[in-house]
Amino acid sequence: FFLAGVLGMASFGIAANTSWSFFLDRDNGIFYEMLTYPVSRAEYLVGKVLFNIGVALAQTAVTLVLAAGLLGVPVRWDLAPLTAAAMIVGTAGWFFFYAIFALLIRRNDVFNTVTSIFYFVFLFASSMFYPLEPLPPVFRAVSYANPITWQVDILRYSTTGLGDPAMLPLEAVGFMLFTAASFGAALLVIRQQS
Repeated sequence: FFLAGVLGMASFGIAANTSWSFFLDRDNGIFYEMLTYPVSRAEYLVGKVLFNIGVALAQTAVTLVLAAGLLGVPVRWDLAPLTAAAMIVGTAGWFFFYAIFALLIRRNDVFNTVTSIFYFVFLFASSMFYPLEPLPPVFRAVSYANPITWQVDILRYSTTGLGDPAMLPLEAVGFMLFTAASFGAALLVIRQQS
């Protein structure tokens, strides 16, 4: 059950930590220099997220091999492409989401406070650590509205076959919409920086 939570937390954490690079880029002037290059703002954001995706996929492969080899977790290798897709879209979605705040906020300590709050709210109000069925209805509703629940549920199904296959298409579409909205908002904010 926890394997998908580990992968979701990795995707979420990689994105949060690497979105912080906008502060470094602003401090040393690289950010503003990049905005003068003949690269569109969308290409700039996608370029930054490609590194995150590479790290997330490498971490996913290591985690799955170790989970299966050392812990005997019955990994669904036949669904590995779905796992990879969930990590790609998930990491991109969370990076674009955090990029919005990294681009809007000027102080590093404020950004760290915001990301810490998001981190705990998103993680603990999700299906990452525990099943949602025994929770009271209000907590279950909050968890089902949480995008990390959608990603973790897809990862849980694609890695171990657990979960409700009927809900997966809805959660997948919801997460893709979240990723697209986050990308659009990050793009709007980065265009305002120019």
